[in-house]
Amino acid sequence: SFLMLKDKKFFEKILNLIICTAVVDASVMIYCFFFQHPYEGRPYAMLSNSTADACFIALFVPYIIFETLGAIRIFSLSVMFTSILLSKSNTAIAAVGVGLAFALLQRMDKKQWVMIMFPMTAMFLFIAKFALGARFLADSGREFILGGTFHFFKQFANPFLGFGTGTFTVWGTAWQVAHHMNESGPITVWYWLHCELLEVLFENGIIGLVAALIMYGFLLRKSFKDYTFPILIVYGFTCITEMPLRLFVLQLLGVCLVGMVFKSNASETGNTICSKDIEDYPKYNPKYMGH
Repeated sequence: SFLMLKDKKFFEKILNLIICTAVVDASVMIYCFFFQHPYEGRPYAMLSNSTADACFIALFVPYIIFETLGAIRIFSLSVMFTSILLSKSNTAIAAVGVGLAFALLQRMDKKQWVMIMFPMTAMFLFIAKFALGARFLADSGREFILGGTFHFFKQFANPFLGFGTGTFTVWGTAWQVAHHMNESGPITVWYWLHCELLEVLFENGIIGLVAALIMYGFLLRKSFKDYTFPILIVYGFTCITEMPLRLFVLQLLGVCLVGMVFKSNASETGNTICSKDIEDYPKYNPKYMGH
């Protein structure tokens, strides 16, 4: 219902505020790293999770590079890249590379793009290995949670409808607690699945997952020549190992992206001059020019 209220410019204003929030979020992460001494040396800010914060920031790196200028670009990129590296997040560093790759795809010939991807991929792998150290390509427990959840889904869920929206926080945590039932001491429980594709399948079944993928495909197709395209690509990429659909600021970003892709500017839907008007009105007809 929110999408029915305003035109594209309304969502652009909200998007600009979210981008500013990401820059502030990056600055807070840097402050926390140097002055708060976070657990395992991985700072976090607004989202209380180092990887989630870094992925949120990584969404807007292509926009800052290609759509801003001067001091704003330099400052924003400085704090954004620094915070992403400090987060030691595989997903966030990969998200930056994915976003830049598809932003270049919009601007380059496909053959040139393919050629430049080889050195660019090697560069990002080197940076990730250097920045992450022992955490490079570590699954951080995802293999356990993803494998266990999929097994639980196959055993108990209706494959077409799933368990129902929002039920992972009940059934997902329940099977984890049951798995650790005979263990002594504290246990780690994942309240989100850290894979939106599997979590949508778990909660809404095959029908829900297919509907979500079709919607996402329409967004990508319609936005290919727009600056929102790399943001949408990175949003989808982070859905593989993170939970953007569960965090409010990223939910709001999703609504804005949908609104910007499917809405038109008010100026595009107001009083416009059609070709028949041009033919009938000498002011706009080239054959009347100079008369």
